Amino acid sequence: MNKTYNETLLALLKLYNKSSGGHIGGGISVLLPLYTLFDSTFNVDNDLLVFSKGHCVAALYTVLNVAGYISNAELNTFNSPNGTRLGAHTPSGL
Repeated sequence: MNKTYNETLLALLKLYNKSSGGHIGGGISVLLPLYTLFDSTFNVDNDLLVFSKGHCVAALYTVLNVAGYISNAELNTFNSPNGTRLGAHTPSGL
């Protein structure tokens, strides 16, 4: 991970602010478990993450960015009306 948890939390809040809203409380509630999972045990080559809390997907995108799987440029397209693969609900196969 290239940021601390607190830096990741700040990045999530900035993402919500930039996208003009979202489910902030829910995103914060799953951020620490996601951060811990990707920082320690999750192996993207062998493990599968079933993320059924779709309204909190901004937290997942933020952690994927911090872990190096989503670029800053792509993260900034979150919930864009101009088209993005980072929509407001969890996609399959990200």
